[in-house]
Amino acid sequence: MDPSPYAEQRYKDGLECAKRAVQYDQEGHFSGALSFYSEAVAALNHACSMSPAFLPIQSQVAEYSRRADELSRYLKSNRPPQRQQIVRELSVGTLDRDSRYLQQMEYLFEVALTDDERGRRKEAESLYKSAIEFALEAQKKIRDPAQKAKLLALATQAVERLEQLKQKSEASAPGLDDLLDQLPPPPSSEPLKETSKTSGRGPLTSFLDADPDLTKPPQFTAYSSSEPSGVEPHLNHAHVPHLLLLELPAAVDQKEDFCDPDGLPALATKQRSHFQGWMRPHELCELPKMVHLISSFTIKQSIIGDCSFVASLAICADYERKFKTRLVTRIIHPQNRSGEPIINPHGRYMVSFNLNGCRRKIEFDDRLPVGKYGELLCSYSSNHDEFWISLIEKAYMKVSIQHTTV
Repeated sequence: MDPSPYAEQRYKDGLECAKRAVQYDQEGHFSGALSFYSEAVAALNHACSMSPAFLPIQSQVAEYSRRADELSRYLKSNRPPQRQQIVRELSVGTLDRDSRYLQQMEYLFEVALTDDERGRRKEAESLYKSAIEFALEAQKKIRDPAQKAKLLALATQAVERLEQLKQKSEASAPGLDDLLDQLPPPPSSEPLKETSKTSGRGPLTSFLDADPDLTKPPQFTAYSSSEPSGVEPHLNHAHVPHLLLLELPAAVDQKEDFCDPDGLPALATKQRSHFQGWMRPHELCELPKMVHLISSFTIKQSIIGDCSFVASLAICADYERKFKTRLVTRIIHPQNRSGEPIINPHGRYMVSFNLNGCRRKIEFDDRLPVGKYGELLCSYSSNHDEFWISLIEKAYMKVSIQHTTV
């Protein structure tokens, strides 16, 4: 009997994870390899249980399981240094600074290409210019010839693409920015004043004058069910505007690390008892990644007592893995040309949530709570250099009252 389409999909999923696991294993990235081996074993065993056609692969699945056990024992016996030691090394410059410059350049170039391919001509030109300017400054500070060569190669590509855009700007069809410039902006949503003129009537008196208490702006919490038109939405004292498609890309041409203007989210009681400070991903590891693998197996809960958010995130991650539907990765920004979330070296991120009946964008920085021993005091990934779990939870912490009162 031929296997069902779902069984074939699980086999293909397991095959993909197995290939990634072997690649990571050969490159020495044992933490990531362990996650992919675990996913491969789960998917392939599932395929075998649904269709006898896949039973011959069980011996190979057993090998993946054996290798995963070996890596797990190795990682437990050869733990990386405490995060505090890593931070001290970063502060004295013993870790590779050149890699960080190159990562910033790669990020600028990737986002520029994304806007370029999507027809955002003006944004692309601006980002290419920013990338070129950054490369000119960074190449003076990079000492490693190989890293400098990679940076200059990206700068050369940015220059070439910028020249091509300028040559095509007049000959080609209008880009997305040109179309937007043709549309008139709507009037502001300010309330009518008493000096407003009406036909055949005197000055318009607002009903707000009848009751002084009504002149105060309405306050909304995380439990609000509706909001009047024209009121800027705030949840848990944080500004969370409605989400528009063209608002998704975050600014990337800033010179310093981004700090959330709404401040840092409140910590739960258990977090405060262990809290040492706030740290960014590049202070916790040398080359942070947003996503190695979307999997419920990599989600680890910290000392937070309310596990409802973590459970929901695990279910969404498992659904995305099984059915190839981007429930998790599509809500995190910035993204590359393939729609995959990526690390912003300047620490500015945006997550879109459904809150109060509509989609909203939660913009925040990447400062994460760290304990006295360098451990993360939020949910985290079993891959020490992967941060999608921690960053999504921070966005939730910003707008959720319940999450910060546990």
